[in-house]
Amino acid sequence: MSNSSIIDIAIGLAFIYLLLSLVVTSLTELIGRIAALRSSTLKSGIENLLKDSSQFFKVDGTVLSERFYNHPLIKRLSNERFIDKWTRRWSNPSYIPSDLFARALMDLIASTNKDGTQQLPANILSDFGSTLKDLDDNSEIKRLMMSLTQDVQWEIKTVRENIEKWYDESMDRVSGWYARKAQLIALILALAVSIGFNVDSFLIYQALKSNPALASATADFVVSQYNDFDPNKNQGKEITSPKDSPPTTSSSDVAAPRPPSIEEQVNKIKSIETTLYQLNLPIGWTCDRQDPRYFPNELGDRFNKFVGWFFTAIAVSLGAPFWFDALNKLVNIRAAGKKPKPEGEKKVKG
Repeated sequence: MSNSSIIDIAIGLAFIYLLLSLVVTSLTELIGRIAALRSSTLKSGIENLLKDSSQFFKVDGTVLSERFYNHPLIKRLSNERFIDKWTRRWSNPSYIPSDLFARALMDLIASTNKDGTQQLPANILSDFGSTLKDLDDNSEIKRLMMSLTQDVQWEIKTVRENIEKWYDESMDRVSGWYARKAQLIALILALAVSIGFNVDSFLIYQALKSNPALASATADFVVSQYNDFDPNKNQGKEITSPKDSPPTTSSSDVAAPRPPSIEEQVNKIKSIETTLYQLNLPIGWTCDRQDPRYFPNELGDRFNKFVGWFFTAIAVSLGAPFWFDALNKLVNIRAAGKKPKPEGEKKVKG
């Protein structure tokens, strides 16, 4: 097998993995939005930050984390969507900027009285310090706030900045929680999509290897089409990346671009499906027993089929950006390796 054939086969497989990766990305985002994965993960992180065993901040049976989410600064970040109305669930924000977190937390601490009531603080910084002094020494909130404010200038700006820094550092861990959830969902979906489209990597490899003309035609088709499937164009970031996927915390994210709607995601998946079948490769299901795509009857052949699906799923789980970059490199290698036409073919006969 020549080097050019190897490159053609690699381009065909990489393009298939790119398309399936985009499908998985869209499905993962859809599931994340329907299940409120971002907001629920963020809320778990906030609850972990604000838990306090002293019960000092419990007002009318409401713990500090619940009071935090009911604070006007935080409540206004919520955006009730159709799925929230349909499931009758409370819509929590999927991001909380660090400056709003610090302002809301300081206000809640400053407004809490010893007798389990709350009132508007006359002076945020002064009442904040007084409340910390009134807290029992076993209070986690007291120890946290004291560690954040000791050996610093007692000014509201400085105190807020320290709380913001603590919050941002804590959100790095929450980002890790979200990334692990998203990666697990993506891997499960990658296997489901591989089986759903019946994409057996070994079967496709054999089809391309045994037919160099098909491999070359497939590579030509990919070269003409793959730029339309750039994962960085007209869509959000990959949600399987720890740095890109966590619930956002910066103030700049308030004006973030609108994520694709459910209808847009579905239309995108349909478009990818159409392109996938245009490749004329052994992809999809059939009732023809003579067709190599037919699910085999022999146990050994079934095992090989499952291995092919699993291999596809592992490749797809690497993500669309990975396969798009790989395609760019393979296409460049293919273009550089093409032989120039003979001089006689360049001249026009007179």
